[in-house]
Amino acid sequence: MDKPGPSKKRKVKDENRQFQEIWTEKYFFVWSHNKVVCLICKTQDPTFTKFTGELRKQKMLSLKRELIGQQAMFIKPIQDSETATEVSYEISRMIAKRSRPFNDGDFVKECIEIAAKKMCPEAAKKFEKIQLNRMTIQRRIMSLSGNIAEQLNEKTKIIEFFSLALDEYIDISSTAQLLIFIRGVTQDFEVLEELLGMCSLKGQTRGVDILNVLLDKCSKTDLDLSKLSGVATDGAPSMIGVNSGLVTLLKKHLQEKNIYAEDLMQFHCIIHQEALCSKKIEFQNVMKVVVSTVNFIKSRGLNHRQFKQFLDDIESEYGDLLYYTEVRWLSRGLTLERFLNLIEEIGIFLEEKQRDVPELKNPDCLCDLAFLVDITNHLNVLNTRLQGYHPFNAS
Repeated sequence: MDKPGPSKKRKVKDENRQFQEIWTEKYFFVWSHNKVVCLICKTQDPTFTKFTGELRKQKMLSLKRELIGQQAMFIKPIQDSETATEVSYEISRMIAKRSRPFNDGDFVKECIEIAAKKMCPEAAKKFEKIQLNRMTIQRRIMSLSGNIAEQLNEKTKIIEFFSLALDEYIDISSTAQLLIFIRGVTQDFEVLEELLGMCSLKGQTRGVDILNVLLDKCSKTDLDLSKLSGVATDGAPSMIGVNSGLVTLLKKHLQEKNIYAEDLMQFHCIIHQEALCSKKIEFQNVMKVVVSTVNFIKSRGLNHRQFKQFLDDIESEYGDLLYYTEVRWLSRGLTLERFLNLIEEIGIFLEEKQRDVPELKNPDCLCDLAFLVDITNHLNVLNTRLQGYHPFNAS
């Protein structure tokens, strides 16, 4: 029996393969000059061998890497540009917060560029993209202001009750400015405390003028005056005048709008009243001793230098006494507290100076001093809390 001969190797040219038009739609191939051409990668192959198997997978991975690389070339500059814009906004916010001139932006950028060239020279060009010129700072701050106003308007729409605090002052251009603060609470007991606005009073500053400005601001922010529970002002006649003060006129306006205003709570000069009340505490004997002793030590140059050196030698916790200034309400408590904490050191120093202060050795006087320190410290804490956010929280 004859053995079969060896099989012949297949050849593409002997198989008479033909390009099929359907491949153009399915695989993006075309027949050009007796060759198959890929419309995507522009490669040519007369024998169809590069379109199957492992070579096809490698080509596919290569094309994917090229696509990712091309996308990264566009994404990276966009990310850098967005980051530079974000930094510009943050610096503009700080300039506005610190009340700095808009021209400071150029100076800040120079400082940033110097630091970048010294610390990370490979990334120095990125910092050059940060726009901080005067006009840009102005636009950024206006944009931030507009965004804050929009957020505030959205919050005021969901508050259940609110109170207002108003204060009038004269700026450096002799223009009267009315500051309006709002404190409200939502249905979920979320507390809102913000500056509602600062409005200029171009003409007179009578109660009716302030009322018109206030009503205009409430209208622009969609505040429902039926939810108004209280008003805090200073003690000026234009604010609390019996006949033509702001509060009186505001109550009349609410009544005209059929809003019950008899329960509208009115406050004025809370901190002023508390400060005046503290003056009624009969401890002038203690204050007189403290003030005279502090003045003896601090108002004389030699005594002051020797006392500070004495505190330094004994490694005292405090390095000096504090002056008492009557017009600065908080200084009384701070002066008394520091004096009490240094009472032993003060006694030793006065003995060396041969100055006799018998009150500092009297137990009753020292008890009065300690009590006065506690009271004034409490008043200082109250004053500070009244000037901060959420002063009446349980904390």
